[in-house]
Amino acid sequence: MFGEDCYLSADVLREHSTAMQVTVEDFKSFVEQELIDTASAAALLGCTRQNIQELVQRGKLKPVMKLKNNFLFLKGELNWAIKT
Repeated sequence: MFGEDCYLSADVLREHSTAMQVTVEDFKSFVEQELIDTASAAALLGCTRQNIQELVQRGKLKPVMKLKNNFLFLKGELNWAIKT
């Protein structure tokens, strides 16, 4: 599973990335296993959705996508946030 043995921020990955071919199945698997929404992030961190929104506003958490009333996060980044 991604993100369990090593933490690299999304910014570092983007900065040093190279293009690679990914199948639709691989992409779907990644999304299902590695992305987490606001409610699930709140449950993982033991706080409320409002706390998650405040952490995002203060720059403590960085979502990979902002939706109307929801955020998507990389699960590995939240796991890293728990450890620090």
